[in-house]
Amino acid sequence: MKYVVGIDSLDNMSNFKDLSLEHWKSFNNPPPAFKEEFLKTLQLITAKIGDTTVGYLFFAVFNSPYYDERWCQTDMYYLSTKHRKQGIGNQMFDLLEETAKSQGCSKIMSSHNVKQSLDSFYKTRGYVATHFVVAKEI
Repeated sequence: MKYVVGIDSLDNMSNFKDLSLEHWKSFNNPPPAFKEEFLKTLQLITAKIGDTTVGYLFFAVFNSPYYDERWCQTDMYYLSTKHRKQGIGNQMFDLLEETAKSQGCSKIMSSHNVKQSLDSFYKTRGYVATHFVVAKEI
């Protein structure tokens, strides 16, 4: 199979709803109610086979509120289970890092759901834990 990893837009992802449901079901969360108008404000990297998206990586670039530098924050990253362990995620993050650098970023921050640990993926890419996020349903 030939994968194409590139900068994309949500409008070009005809199967976003199905893929995002697969994403959320993979860690037993209730189905999301994404606000597509918000997601369209984020930048997007996709992995595709033909017209079918098999992975996405949403991110934002912004000026740090603490330092005189630009940062990149990933929002959602997902690669369909049957397409993992083939280097596609690494290609997506290579493009993320290249894009962030070209937009003047000095740091990339990313988080992941602890129900599906990506610690080893991030560690092999040189990411180090700097913060721990906690959440509480209220």
